[in-house]
Amino acid sequence: MKRLNVAIVGGGPACKAIMDIILDERLKQLRMKLLGVACTNPNAVGYRYAQEKGIYTTRDYHDFFKFKDLDMIIELAGRNEVADEIIRAKPDNVRVMDNVSARLFWDIFQVEEEKFVERKRTEKVLREMHSDLELRVKERTSELSESNILLKKEIAEHKQAQEALEESRQRLSTIFNSVQAGILIIDVESHVIVDVNPVAVEMVGRPKKEIVGKLSHKFVCPDEKGECLITGLGQNIDKSESVLLTAHNKVMPIVKTVAPVMLNGRKHLIESFFDITDLKRVQEDLCRKNEELENFVSVVAHDLKTPIIAVQGFSSRLAKKCANKLDKKAEDYLAQIQASARRMEIFVSDLLSLARAGQVVGTRQNVSIPEVLKDIISSLEPQLRDKEIKVVIADDLPTVSCDKERISEVFENLLTNAIKFSRETKDAEIRVGYKSEGAFHKFYIEDNGIGIDPKDHSRIFEIFHRTKEANGTEGTGIGLAIVDKIIKELGGKLWVESEKGEGATFYFKLPESS
Repeated sequence: MKRLNVAIVGGGPACKAIMDIILDERLKQLRMKLLGVACTNPNAVGYRYAQEKGIYTTRDYHDFFKFKDLDMIIELAGRNEVADEIIRAKPDNVRVMDNVSARLFWDIFQVEEEKFVERKRTEKVLREMHSDLELRVKERTSELSESNILLKKEIAEHKQAQEALEESRQRLSTIFNSVQAGILIIDVESHVIVDVNPVAVEMVGRPKKEIVGKLSHKFVCPDEKGECLITGLGQNIDKSESVLLTAHNKVMPIVKTVAPVMLNGRKHLIESFFDITDLKRVQEDLCRKNEELENFVSVVAHDLKTPIIAVQGFSSRLAKKCANKLDKKAEDYLAQIQASARRMEIFVSDLLSLARAGQVVGTRQNVSIPEVLKDIISSLEPQLRDKEIKVVIADDLPTVSCDKERISEVFENLLTNAIKFSRETKDAEIRVGYKSEGAFHKFYIEDNGIGIDPKDHSRIFEIFHRTKEANGTEGTGIGLAIVDKIIKELGGKLWVESEKGEGATFYFKLPESS
């Protein structure tokens, strides 16, 4: 789950309380990072507390908007005009938690902490009482009255704890009924829906009383085998696509998350879901447009290739038929015609590859990068041998989940590019390496060729762009544009590090789940 970067406006006691929750090591699962605190009163307790903790502070909350990674502002000033001004001034991607929601958030955690402390204290006291009672019964039965008084006191404290627990349940119920996602609570053993929130009621299109008490897999999540595998196994499901059976037997595509929970001593599942009907419609439109684009490119490529093949064929026949009849100048003209036809053929082929690179990524599979490189190096062996270029491949290259055809095209274009600009280098060498960086695979292709001027780094991935160093070399100026497009479609990033005359290193990152 992505970390939530937050900032607080208002430096009073509530600010300090919220900061303690965010900074509490026991609550790491919140995955929240505090970027700063803003308050017009520099002597406010929360403002001073932030300074003591080394957290950024300011007297103008507008300073927060310079943080590009800011996700949420927690408004604790408690004044409507402040909240309204923040909502008007904030960037579109920044959410706002108002004063009431923030205090509810703090109260829930405060009650839970108090409940935990109270339960531990009660358990300890009860154990001490039990031992003390046994001793006193044996020694002095006269002290039974005093023990009874103590027991009544503990009962009263336990009752207070129960009341606090009920209050906490009421707060959680408020959150359950106000969250902007459909939520079902399902009994694991019986598969029966035991509760449903208003958003889910609206999505299903039936009254709550017609949903609660029904079997989940027969009513809202149909299964071909007549049983629900999720509730049957008590599985955790995170952002899985499914369908919701709504009123009049209509089917709504959804993305749902399922998590197990114990309620009243029984296993239950909390299933939350969002409607993705619009997303599915966009995906279908994109697939249709990609198909239209592929058909268009195929037609254009065919129409261009036909005259190219004719030029190549007739020029070859002319060269054979008139081998001894042409003068030197005519032979040069004919050679230029054949070379131009070959360049045009390569150009059309690259255009077709570029168009396909922008389409939806194909089927993902586990791809062994060492095996991919082995096939590519084998096909490039004649060029490597002719130019006496050594290729060194790291031993730790992984297997990744991706489109095999696309990743092969990436490595082939980058290796071909490295060969092209290393051919005049003495002791030319190309290295292929890898490093794992958190949730990303990071690959690099390094050469000791002619290098790239830093001013051209951002432009070399543009279609048809060729650097001064590339003049006189073969190529269409499309190869790196194809690589950049494929990497972006795979959810990754491509860049180069190089100095003129000092070789070049091309890096690209891919998500481990790509």
